[in-house]
Parts: sequence; C-alpha cells; structure tokens
Amino acid sequence: MVRTRNWHRARGANVPTPVYGQDPAHPRATGWVSTDGKFLCYCGSITGNTSKDIGSHLTKLHKHDSAYQMAQFREHGFTWDCEDCDAKHECFNALVTHSRRCEGFRGSSDGMRSRQDPFKPSSSLEDTFQLRAHQMMSNFYQHQHQLRQQHRQRQLRQQHRQRQLRRRRQQRRLRYQRQQQLNAANDQRQPNTDGA
Repeated sequence: MVRTRNWHRARGANVPTPVYGQDPAHPRATGWVSTDGKFLCYCGSITGNTSKDIGSHLTKLHKHDSAYQMAQFREHGFTWDCEDCDAKHECFNALVTHSRRCEGFRGSSDGMRSRQDPFKPSSSLEDTFQLRAHQMMSNFYQHQHQLRQQHRQRQLRQQHRQRQLRRRRQQRRLRYQRQQQLNAANDQRQPNTDGA
C-alpha cells in the first residue's frame, strides 16, 4: 500500500479517519488521532502518535529556524551544484539526496555544505536564512496584528449595530407607549353615546 504523506491530499481508501475526543500523545500537538493510531497534524503531515514522533515533527517542520528548514531553504537565482556532475539543485537537501543516490556519497554532509555554498563569498547560507526567517516571523506577527485589528473592528461594528438596534427598539417601545396613552386619553374624552 502506498504511504500517504499528506492527509489533506489523500484520496479514496487512503483517507485516514480522525477519532474526535482522543488526545494526541504530545502536549503541544495540534491535530487529531486517526483510527489506525497515527497522529494527523493540522499541516497535513502524518506521524506516529508517540510523544517522540510528534515532538520531532513539531521541531522539524513547525519551528521556523530549524536545521531542516535551513536545509530546505530556497532562494531565487541560487543553486547548489553537484561536484561530480552538472546537476543543479534548488536546496541543500536536494543536493545531498542526489549525492547519496547517484554519486554514492556516504557520511556527514557538513563539508559538502561549506564547499558548495552558493551564497559565498558575500554572505553565508545561515545569514541569508536567518534574515529570511526573521522576515517571515516579522510578516507573521504583522499578519497576526492585522487579523487582531480586523477582529476588533468587526467586534466594534457588531457592538455599534447592537446599540443601534437597542436604541430603535427603545424608541419603538416609547412610541407605542405614547400611542397607547393618547388612545386612552381620547377614549376618556369622547362622550359615551350608548343611549343612556
């Protein structure tokens, strides 16, 4: 059976079924547990429902400055070139995967990173990545601030509409009471013409 990596994109029989009410094994986990015991993250990833698996997933994919995120970092116009062939790759992880599969590379990839860093000599990958991560977090916080402002504006508009509705109801009630008082006063002034 083909392994489903993103449960948002799963089709047919591969769609996992969440069990609502069952808590994931990690306290910071945001997602559900499926009927087969896997953790379904809100981002779409599927991992084992153990504290270790979920913690690794959160550190790797949801931490904006993780080593994995840095190795996946793509910058337009920069490519990682293979030393042995003419292959070009958009990110460091793709270069390492190519080197291991096609070139027979084994061992630590730290030396490969320092030798083939396309960001040299003006800057390093780490500096560029940290700058981009900082910009992303800044944009995230600005977006959150905008969402809070929009939410507050919606609340204020709703409160204003509720005040207007209360005021209109109160005015209607007062008009109705005045009309009732006028009708009662008119009834008292009119002479009784019952034939007595």
